[in-house]
Amino acid sequence: MNILNRLYGVLCICVLTAPALAQESLPCVNRIFSLSVHVFLNDDENPMTTPTDFQDEIDVLNKAFAPICISFEACEYEEIDNRRYARLIKNADWEDIKTLHNNPHTINIYVFEFVKNPLRETGFADVSGITSLSNKGIGLYFINRLTTQMGGYFGLLDTNSGYGEELVDGSNCTTAGDMVCDTPADPFEGELKDHYNINSCLFISKKKDANDTYYDPLVDNFMSPYYCAPLSFTNGQYKRMINFCNAAPVYW
Repeated sequence: MNILNRLYGVLCICVLTAPALAQESLPCVNRIFSLSVHVFLNDDENPMTTPTDFQDEIDVLNKAFAPICISFEACEYEEIDNRRYARLIKNADWEDIKTLHNNPHTINIYVFEFVKNPLRETGFADVSGITSLSNKGIGLYFINRLTTQMGGYFGLLDTNSGYGEELVDGSNCTTAGDMVCDTPADPFEGELKDHYNINSCLFISKKKDANDTYYDPLVDNFMSPYYCAPLSFTNGQYKRMINFCNAAPVYW
């Protein structure tokens, strides 16, 4: 099996930055995290993204994390010619890929030609990967899901986690759903068209919670399944990510 790696790299380190202006009531983390970007080639031996296109997504990522003074920079761009792994089908392959290609002390991101459920179609992250130096990473099929998957890497769950177990009144928000209390309960499960009008950015589901109350979730949140732009994180999500970031090993 022929494996071709093309490397474009700079020194991969995490550094502390000077204090920046943080959103009111949110602590400033003041850290830069280095990214190792691993891009698979398709059958025509073309990469699934380019350094320029991926940098555009890093710019979006940095804007989203700016309120807590976290930023990211690509320190390596690697192209991998490996037909077996370019289409990610098995969870076991994901573990093998990370073993072969992960760079230590960086956030490793892989861009695939195809990702099959249950790994998720658009991308996935090893949840709370930031808290560990072991074999963790982010996998992308659509690079515009980078910020969402980085949210997962920093400890966030999808807003529809639990598929409606969280009550609309928020009374169990610390133990159900995404466990963030300023993201309203979200019952999404199944087909997107049954819950959301993509043209009008409206939640249209008539589902009710256990208290017979209609759901009214966020449709413009990075961690929601609806993805209505412009997207954002809530203060509660930022605080959760800060907590996970603070639990990160000192070697990041």
